[in-house]
Formats: sequence, structure tokens, C-alpha cells
Amino acid sequence: MNARVSLAVEPGGRVILAAAMGSEGDYKDKLILWACDRDCGVAQSWSNGREFAPEKLVPKSVAAVVDGKGGIGLAVAGQEPYGLAALHLYVCAQDCLSDTAVWSGGLIDSGEALNASDPVPPIVNCTTMGWEFFNDVTAAFQSGKVRMAVGAVHAQGGWARECTNSGDCIGQAQCIAGKCGNEDCSFQTDIYMDRLYLIPN
Repeated sequence: MNARVSLAVEPGGRVILAAAMGSEGDYKDKLILWACDRDCGVAQSWSNGREFAPEKLVPKSVAAVVDGKGGIGLAVAGQEPYGLAALHLYVCAQDCLSDTAVWSGGLIDSGEALNASDPVPPIVNCTTMGWEFFNDVTAAFQSGKVRMAVGAVHAQGGWARECTNSGDCIGQAQCIAGKCGNEDCSFQTDIYMDRLYLIPN
């Protein structure tokens, strides 16, 4: 299991633990939220486990934040079902681990939006490119707003473009054995970028 976890401590001492449970096992592609009031080194002290299956998001990393008034926020970086990068924020004002908790929020940024705001020229005659959020997301409440930070990376490669003749290829590439040129289309990273967000709570 390749779970990613995050801890936050409320002013009264209660510890909140959030986990993005990874891509294997019984909790595949889910978020789990637990709380502990004391003796947190003992497994039985953790209670109120709450399970989330975010709609249209496969979570890869999570950051739990508390507002000091009973509210909890979850910043979640991952992928949409079709593989596009996605960054979500979910917030709850009170009783956040109860069955009646009300969570709101959703998409903050996406690979599609990054492709529009920060386009990258393609490697000629390779088939695949795109953005993803590549490292652990971090977040904090400050002055009634949620501050979020995450790294984004752009990669491209895939396979050489298929062709029937050289007219199907880009630039001066020639169609050789049904493929455009001899491009090295192994995936490679061409841009790293840190992204910062300030979200009203």
C-alpha cells in the first residue's frame, strides 16, 4: 500500500489524521479521516474513522488543516478518472467526523487548466503530454483563508506518431516503418513549477 498521510493538531490537543490510501487494497482510491484525543501512540485511541470516495478524483496525496474552531479542510492532489491532474479542496465547519457532517468544495486546479495557462510546445511526432501534481500537497488556514502549495510537473513522450506516409509527420520527419522518424519518445520531464493558492474559507 502506498498511502500518503497528513497530521493536524487542534488547539484542544485532538489530533486529526488524513490518509490518501493509494491504488491498492481494500481502501483503494479513497480518503480516510481519523481522530485521537489522547494516548495517540496506542492504536485503540484512534476513533471516528470516516471514509471518503471523492467524486471524479483519484487521490494521490492529502493535507489536513484545522481552523481552530472545529472545522477541518482537506487539500487533495490526484488525478481525474481519465488521468488528468486535479487539485481539490474540501472543507467542513463542525462535527466533521460524524455521519451528519457537511463537506463542501471541489476542483481548485487541473491539468487541463494548466495546459491552457502554461502551454508547452510538444516534442515533435510523439503522442502524449500533460501536467500532473507530482509531490505532497501542503495547506494551512490563515486569516480565514486556506493557503495551499503543490508542485506541478509537465512530462511528455509516449510513442512515435503512426503514419502511412511522410505527409502525416510534423516538420522534416520521415515516415519509416509506419512511425514518424526516429524520435526518442520515452517519457521525460521538461518543466517543474511550484503552485500557490489562496482560497477564501
